[in-house]
Amino acid sequence: MARAVVMLGLALMLLSAAGVSTAQVPEKMDYQVMLTDAANQPIADQIVGMVFRIYDQQTEGTLLWTETRDVVTNSIGVASVILGGATPLGIDFSGPRWLEVQANGEILEPRRELVAAPFARQAHNADNLGGTAAGVSRCLPR
Repeated sequence: MARAVVMLGLALMLLSAAGVSTAQVPEKMDYQVMLTDAANQPIADQIVGMVFRIYDQQTEGTLLWTETRDVVTNSIGVASVILGGATPLGIDFSGPRWLEVQANGEILEPRRELVAAPFARQAHNADNLGGTAAGVSRCLPR
């Protein structure tokens, strides 16, 4: 009886782990920017029309994604938004990507390069074991 309970527990753990390994990465990204006026004063407690665009180049380049949002700034002019909330970020991030932000019709320059957080780098490493994508079988010599 005890052995059956242990085996059942082991089977449930394996099924649980299998479910975790197939989890999807959210197609969203947190972004914050401090907005100021021409006198370098915070644009505080206001609704700001913003357009976010992702390109494959720092200048010019191909537009890969765009999203338009009305964002409320806080008391010090910081706007926080979850990019991909309206239009999922279903683009390829295998190469450099650059974010362009437009606030109240003005494009903020320069574009900012999107970079990985340390945990995302670790997840990428786990998906590419020894340079081989996870799920790709490879025969090893005997």
